[in-house]
Amino acid sequence: MTADPFAVAGAAVVCALLALSLRPFGGGLAERTALVGGLILLMWAAGEISGVFSRIRALLQQAPGFDGAASLALKVTGVAYVAQTASDLCRDCGEEGLASKSELCGRLLMLIAVMPQLTSLASRLIALAEELL
Repeated sequence: MTADPFAVAGAAVVCALLALSLRPFGGGLAERTALVGGLILLMWAAGEISGVFSRIRALLQQAPGFDGAASLALKVTGVAYVAQTASDLCRDCGEEGLASKSELCGRLLMLIAVMPQLTSLASRLIALAEELL
């Protein structure tokens, strides 16, 4: 299923215009409208991305030695997207401090995800250096 980029852009613009028109009335209605519109777009994107992941999974099954590194790359990419999205939503709500913390947590989670591979690489390099010396 291929998404129509014009439909996505149109939905985003309609939500933005609706929020802009509600801003003079106050009460946070404009912010809530923008937040709900953003969440709807995110749910749409999540549905679209599932097909991409199934295609990538099928490709990885054809390349058995590559699945560990690719899995890690996908995991880190997913963490980055989730952290950035959470950060953007926090900024949309006017919570700059919370947005910064979300980004920091995302970076830490990415570091935690790659630590086993970094440790393995470091131990291999140390073993290679000991063999050479």
